[in-house]
Formats: sequence, structure tokens, C-alpha cells
Amino acid sequence: MYGLLPLILPLAAIAGVSTVMISLGMIFLAVGHQATIVLGLIITVLVPLGGVLLTRGSEETSR
Repeated sequence: MYGLLPLILPLAAIAGVSTVMISLGMIFLAVGHQATIVLGLIITVLVPLGGVLLTRGSEETSR
């Protein structure tokens, strides 16, 4: 199993990112121009905010 992990892990990451990007593109196509701008701005704000919240309690980042 450990011999296949270096092969399976990158392929799973590629498949996961591809799935998210394709579904996000389909959502953007379905909602139109104005909603695409709004959703893009929301994603732009929420992703870094989520990173801050996830690393706030970590001892390694509080130095």
C-alpha cells in the first residue's frame, strides 16, 4: 500500500481539484455575469478568512 501512495495521492489531488474547478465553472455559467462577480468576490474573501481561522490556534504560526 505504501508503495502506491506516491502515485495515488497526486492523482487524487488532481481529480479533486478538477472536480471543484469544473463544478465552479458550471455554477458560474449558470448564474450569469453579475452573480459570477459576486460569487468571485465572496470566494476571494472567504478563502483567506478560512485560512486565518484555521491557523489562529496553531502554536507554530504564533511565533
